Amino acid sequence: MDRVSADFTESTMQMFRSHVVDGYEAAEVARDLNVSPAAIYIAKFRVYRRLRESAADWIEDSAFL
Repeated sequence: MDRVSADFTESTMQMFRSHVVDGYEAAEVARDLNVSPAAIYIAKFRVYRRLRESAADWIEDSAFL
């Protein structure tokens, strides 16, 4: 996650961490951060997508070691 966190705002990473890593419900995170639940799901999707891309790049780069 550290590798991709620079690609996102702190608020996006906070939404992702609270919902995905810490396991809080999207509605609860949304209420705490004063955003819509949809914003939580969008943040989750974007960070997951970037994590998958980063992992694929890492695997591709590792294949040539």
